[in-house]
Amino acid sequence: MLCMEELRKVSNDYIIRFKVRLFQILPEAKVKPRPGDTVIVRTKLDNSIVIIWKDRPLQVKEVKTMFEE
Repeated sequence: MLCMEELRKVSNDYIIRFKVRLFQILPEAKVKPRPGDTVIVRTKLDNSIVIIWKDRPLQVKEVKTMFEE
């Protein structure tokens, strides 16, 4: 499957910043990286986002910023 991949670091509050979007790792995630760990953000052809850590997709939710309505 064709997709674009970019590396990102996990912040101290378990947020992954990608372009102008923020994704938070869900607290109930069974496996989650520590702050400072590197994850892979995959953008598929349909513009959907999948965040991978250690070859496994992470459970995340997109967080709205104060600039979004």
